[in-house]
Amino acid sequence: MAEERKSLRSTKRFETRYGATTKRRMSDVEQHYRNKRLPCPYCGKKNVKRVFVGIWECSKCDSKFTGKAYQLLEATRTKEETQ
Repeated sequence: MAEERKSLRSTKRFETRYGATTKRRMSDVEQHYRNKRLPCPYCGKKNVKRVFVGIWECSKCDSKFTGKAYQLLEATRTKEETQ
Protein backbone atom coordinates (compact mmCIF):
# COMPACT_ATOMS: atom_id res chain seq x y z
CA MET A 1 0.00 0.00 0.00
CA ALA A 2 2.80 2.43 0.86
CA GLU A 3 4.63 1.69 -2.41
CA GLU A 4 1.49 2.42 -4.40
CA ARG A 5 1.06 5.82 -2.76
CA LYS A 6 4.66 6.79 -3.48
CA SER A 7 4.29 5.90 -7.15
CA LEU A 8 1.13 7.99 -7.58
CA ARG A 9 2.75 11.30 -6.50
CA SER A 10 0.82 14.14 -8.13
CA THR A 11 -2.21 12.02 -8.94
CA LYS A 12 -3.18 11.77 -5.27
CA ARG A 13 -5.43 14.72 -6.09
CA PHE A 14 -7.82 12.29 -7.80
CA GLU A 15 -8.31 10.42 -4.51
CA THR A 16 -10.36 7.24 -5.09
CA ARG A 17 -11.54 8.07 -8.60
CA TYR A 18 -10.33 6.56 -11.91
CA GLY A 19 -8.48 3.49 -10.56
CA ALA A 20 -4.86 2.75 -9.69
CA THR A 21 -3.63 1.84 -13.17
CA THR A 22 -4.94 5.01 -14.77
CA LYS A 23 -3.47 7.16 -12.01
CA ARG A 24 -0.11 5.39 -12.30
CA ARG A 25 0.02 6.08 -16.06
CA MET A 26 -0.94 9.72 -15.53
CA SER A 27 1.77 10.05 -12.89
CA ASP A 28 4.40 8.72 -15.31
CA VAL A 29 3.32 11.15 -18.04
CA GLU A 30 3.28 14.17 -15.72
CA GLN A 31 6.64 13.31 -14.21
CA HIS A 32 8.17 13.01 -17.68
CA TYR A 33 7.16 16.39 -19.05
CA ARG A 34 7.30 18.44 -15.85
CA ASN A 35 10.63 17.55 -14.30
CA LYS A 36 12.94 16.87 -17.21
CA ARG A 37 14.68 19.22 -19.55
CA LEU A 38 14.76 17.50 -22.91
CA PRO A 39 17.44 17.84 -25.63
CA CYS A 40 16.73 20.24 -28.48
CA PRO A 41 16.73 18.55 -31.91
CA TYR A 42 18.33 21.63 -33.49
CA CYS A 43 21.05 22.84 -31.10
CA GLY A 44 21.45 19.70 -28.95
CA LYS A 45 21.30 21.45 -25.55
CA LYS A 46 18.95 20.21 -22.84
CA ASN A 47 16.80 23.33 -22.73
CA VAL A 48 13.48 22.21 -24.20
CA LYS A 49 10.33 22.73 -22.17
CA ARG A 50 6.68 22.19 -22.98
CA VAL A 51 4.81 25.44 -23.65
CA PHE A 52 1.36 24.11 -24.59
CA VAL A 53 -0.05 20.74 -25.57
CA GLY A 54 2.14 19.62 -28.47
CA ILE A 55 4.20 22.86 -28.58
CA TRP A 56 7.79 22.74 -27.32
CA GLU A 57 10.36 25.55 -27.06
CA CYS A 58 14.13 25.62 -26.64
CA SER A 59 15.25 28.47 -24.38
CA LYS A 60 18.77 28.53 -25.85
CA CYS A 61 18.14 28.76 -29.60
CA ASP A 62 14.54 30.10 -29.25
CA SER A 63 13.16 27.53 -31.68
CA LYS A 64 9.54 26.46 -31.34
CA PHE A 65 8.46 23.14 -32.74
CA THR A 66 5.73 20.59 -32.44
CA GLY A 67 5.92 17.15 -30.96
CA LYS A 68 3.64 14.81 -29.13
CA ALA A 69 1.32 16.19 -26.47
CA TYR A 70 3.29 15.06 -23.43
CA GLN A 71 6.48 13.60 -24.87
CA LEU A 72 9.01 14.96 -27.30
CA LEU A 73 9.96 12.16 -29.67
CA GLU A 74 10.13 13.73 -33.12
CA ALA A 75 10.18 17.46 -33.73
CA THR A 76 8.69 19.33 -36.65
CA ARG A 77 9.39 22.99 -37.30
CA THR A 78 6.55 25.49 -37.09
CA LYS A 79 5.62 27.83 -39.94
CA GLU A 80 7.64 30.68 -38.35
CA GLU A 81 10.84 28.63 -38.48
CA THR A 82 10.47 27.44 -42.08
CA GLN A 83 10.09 30.92 -43.56
